[in-house]
Amino acid sequence: MSGFPKTCALFILAFLSLTSAAETMNTREFQELIREIHQLNRVDPRLAEKMAGPAKAFAAENDNLADRIWLAAAMAPCNAITRGYQPTRRRMLKMVVAASQSLEAAYLVPFLRMHIADLAIRHGDFEFAFRQLLDGLRWIEPGTPPFIRLKSMELAALLNLEAGYPFDALLLISQVEQMGGWRDSRARRGFQLLKCEAYGETGDYNRMGAVLDEMALEFTPDTDPGVIDSYWIQKTWHALYLLSKNRAREFLETARERGRHQAAGIQKAEVLLLDAILLDLEKASPEMVTERLQEARDEYRAVGLPVRHAELIHRFLQMPNADPAGNSRVPFLRSLQDVAYGGENRLADVRALAAWIELEGSVEGSMPDRVVEQFRQLSRNLEQFRRDFGALQVEWALKSTVLLPYSPVQDHHPILGEDYLLVLLLVCVVIFLYLLMRMRMQRHLNLKLAESFQKAREAELRAEQSNQLKTQFLANVSHEIKTPMSGLVGMASLLDELVTDPKQRQYLSTIRTCSQNLLVLMNDLLDLGRIESGRLEIEQVPFNVRKMVDYCLRIVEESAVIKGLELDGQVRPVVPGTIVGDSTRIGQIMTNLLHNAVKFTGHGSVLLNVDYEHLSEESGTLIIHVRDTGIGIPPENLQTVFEPFSRIENHPERKSTGSGLGLAICKRLVELMGGTIGVESELNKGTTFTVSLPAKSE
Repeated sequence: MSGFPKTCALFILAFLSLTSAAETMNTREFQELIREIHQLNRVDPRLAEKMAGPAKAFAAENDNLADRIWLAAAMAPCNAITRGYQPTRRRMLKMVVAASQSLEAAYLVPFLRMHIADLAIRHGDFEFAFRQLLDGLRWIEPGTPPFIRLKSMELAALLNLEAGYPFDALLLISQVEQMGGWRDSRARRGFQLLKCEAYGETGDYNRMGAVLDEMALEFTPDTDPGVIDSYWIQKTWHALYLLSKNRAREFLETARERGRHQAAGIQKAEVLLLDAILLDLEKASPEMVTERLQEARDEYRAVGLPVRHAELIHRFLQMPNADPAGNSRVPFLRSLQDVAYGGENRLADVRALAAWIELEGSVEGSMPDRVVEQFRQLSRNLEQFRRDFGALQVEWALKSTVLLPYSPVQDHHPILGEDYLLVLLLVCVVIFLYLLMRMRMQRHLNLKLAESFQKAREAELRAEQSNQLKTQFLANVSHEIKTPMSGLVGMASLLDELVTDPKQRQYLSTIRTCSQNLLVLMNDLLDLGRIESGRLEIEQVPFNVRKMVDYCLRIVEESAVIKGLELDGQVRPVVPGTIVGDSTRIGQIMTNLLHNAVKFTGHGSVLLNVDYEHLSEESGTLIIHVRDTGIGIPPENLQTVFEPFSRIENHPERKSTGSGLGLAICKRLVELMGGTIGVESELNKGTTFTVSLPAKSE
């Protein structure tokens, strides 16, 4: 991240370039401008667009493939912000095809693949980024420039770090040290910053502090201001890891003062996020923390690093030395909830799902079924990501030997030379150690996943036991209440014959109505309890369908007459006279549907229609239609009408009371008998319930 003098110099260069004609720029000046744009990408990619005019004009005028590729690579982060990540990625992939057919393919193809991988890392598309680096390795030749080899190693280390593999990142950095990759001071400081982050994630805070002290001793007046800015950011993280809030605040204020001249940029986003973390640890209000997190997230998105925000929040929440009582976690978890990127960033999807689970449920107690299922999905997603990423890491270990420094041939038979054999032996040892470390990490990961699955299973069992206890308690209480309620209804009926005073009869009528409603509720609860506990058995006995229809109509006839409704029942001639099935439960379904239709029909009619569809001589399907001309059901409630205690309250004419169990019991009974139930409705025109039950005829 650059400071004010460098930014001013860049803008002055851009201004001077714009005032001169494109033809005055030569190739060397064009390449220098491209390098400056690359440096700006580390500060704020949006600034690159403001100074790229001369470079665009030069590339368009010369129509040279290499120049166009240089420009596209430098402008990729900015184009991803203005045009979108996917379109920018597709455009660069098309250029790879042209580069592979050129005479400079050994240079241009790995160069392009490297910058496509950098763009993918910025947007959290880690697996795609790794494949781009691997594809670039196939084009590496002895003549490929050293900076491409070094940059590929740096991107691979960064990729492992942001994907949650800090040990692998440290292994790659150590390989760069052994290869002599520290000779370039700019590259060395970039790898030192990566080492700081990796040591912080592994919990090796002493080594992290040692690297920071080493960097401070190497700073000179010519040191890139962006490196110094990143140094103070890492100093702040180091103090946070050591739970030194005062020191962290001091380092953060230093970083803030260095970047105060900048209106926006990556450094501003880092400072805002660290400020939110410190405010939380200092027990500031959740509103203030949430506001700072929102500012940081907006800034990260503006500079084309949406994944960085989520990755750093996840790192903070996983800090082993963090005091759980010292931070609320809620603002940070909510800030993680919307970090999914439509399948490109699978790791971000997992983190968002984990944050949602932590906010909605707890794996330590009884969890709702949807939280348990989401927890399972989280484990599956994480396991799949680790499996795919691990396969890519193994492939990288086998192919990355081409990145070893190339030295000129010393004799006519280099294959027989001792140096070659020594290098080959060293490569084999490194690969063996890497695979051994991968096996140990995979075994550790498998143990963690097994532990997660075990916890999820235990939580599911506790939820099931809790649900069974609830059902049993509901059934017992309902049964105990039903007995005195039956006596209460009976006594009210006897009193009705003795009381003559109109006022007393009115009170008595209210008592009888309430008692009967409560008795119906108890019966519904008992039925629901028996169904959920699996103690309800379906009988198979012969019964007369027409007599059942008449019986059900008589039950609801009084209610229909009181409301002035036309009540009718039709049994099609194709319906057999006798059907084998559970007459009690089928009658209960008809009665519940008729009661429901009468209840929500103010005027018009209620029609019960029974049909039969023959499948063979002895079997068929009994079809029951209950149609009414009532108020209907809103479309958004059609999917919930069969849920227990479901009530629709948003209609001005819906004033009826009820338990909300009738339709739920109908659905459970129909499913127990192997049938289906559906509903069609139109507001203010009526509703039709259709039940299909398998039946046998005699």
